[in-house]
Amino acid sequence: MVNTRALSAIRSGIWPDALGGLAGRRLVDAAKGKARGRTTVRSIEELDEALAGADEASAVDHDAGMAALSAIRFQSPTDLPRDPDSDEYREYQLDFYKRLSDRADYTAAKAEVSDVTADASPSGLYPYSTRSAAAIGQQLVAQGFAIETMNLSAGSRVVEFGSGWGHLTLQLALSGCEVTSVEINPGMAEIVRRQAERNQVEIDVCVEDMLNFRPDSQVDAAVFFESFHHCFEFPQLLDQLGEFVAPGGLVAFVGEPIASFPYPWGLRLDGLSLWSIRREGWCELGFSTAYFRRLVEERGWVVSHSRLRGQRLADVWVLRRP
Repeated sequence: MVNTRALSAIRSGIWPDALGGLAGRRLVDAAKGKARGRTTVRSIEELDEALAGADEASAVDHDAGMAALSAIRFQSPTDLPRDPDSDEYREYQLDFYKRLSDRADYTAAKAEVSDVTADASPSGLYPYSTRSAAAIGQQLVAQGFAIETMNLSAGSRVVEFGSGWGHLTLQLALSGCEVTSVEINPGMAEIVRRQAERNQVEIDVCVEDMLNFRPDSQVDAAVFFESFHHCFEFPQLLDQLGEFVAPGGLVAFVGEPIASFPYPWGLRLDGLSLWSIRREGWCELGFSTAYFRRLVEERGWVVSHSRLRGQRLADVWVLRRP
């Protein structure tokens, strides 16, 4: 049976001490060794079996759990419709999601909300709760790189969509920006509120779907930190951003899966994404670089891309209004 509590810990950072000592260390070493190769699964049954193995590793050690997940991949579809902008293509991806998630449909208000503990201390929030130097370091580097790359002035009006734990939101507020957090998960929104109170800064927190949010006036920047790929209706979201980002303003995508991708856009089939879809029902999209560029340039944005070599999350795409 899959230990869903341990699997949930992969993203929440709460790691149960189910195993320890020599036996636990052997399991960690085995998981890391297995991750050197890849296991391609071709059925839901094989996927669940593979995720169960990752569960066992995650119960011992964060990095081992991530290593075990990184070894898993689902076989890519070979019968995709040709036109990525067509309704047929979208329906294909939605049907694929239903199959992987075992859900009848996708609704952000249901699928993107998970139980979180708002009472946690700062050290109990992700990524600190993982006790993983790699996970913590990647997050901190990405936040700093994003702030430097955006180069926003104090007083800039900023909206962060899908702010999650609120770490980047908080850093922007501490930097003097006027920040609005848009977060669909009420528990996460409460965490952001407490982060702001703890650090004595003002953050306007809105519990809202990305697609439904409208600012009172145009903003200087809209920011997505590992959140844009959760929006199944991303073309509509891009259209809306063009309406409320002020001339001369920007949209920043930080740590988003915009890279070499086997098809224009669609569900990501790596282990962590598969777990997120299968267990939580989250929308986990990826985008090819060429498709993403075409999508935003058609909407009149000027695009730039910056990345720190060797850093997975310190990857920032900036769209500017001419």
